[in-house]
Amino acid sequence: MSYATKCAKILVGYFPNARPADPAVYAEGIVHALAGYPMAIVEECCDVRLGLARRLDFPPTPKQVQDFCDGRMAYHKVVAMYELPKPKAPEPQFSEEHKAGMIEKFNKLIAFLRGRPT
Repeated sequence: MSYATKCAKILVGYFPNARPADPAVYAEGIVHALAGYPMAIVEECCDVRLGLARRLDFPPTPKQVQDFCDGRMAYHKVVAMYELPKPKAPEPQFSEEHKAGMIEKFNKLIAFLRGRPT
């Protein structure tokens, strides 16, 4: 909870014109909204480059904080579920000796099928 309090103070500090009717109730609402999320999501929300301060012109409501955090959680869940395509197995590499042996076997098979045993 103390980390959420610190981040809420930073977030609200980005809006110098914030004048809520009851600052203590407003601050408590922002703290409780942030406290329900992992630290990384809280940091994104309060980051001036990525979070609500970049998106809003007015101080956020607790609902806006939760909506932002829910959206980031959904995004990270999708990213976490993404699986990279499995690499294809490399083509087997045959030696020249092996290739020559296979060609000889195929030539014998072709001759046999044509009725001319070797």
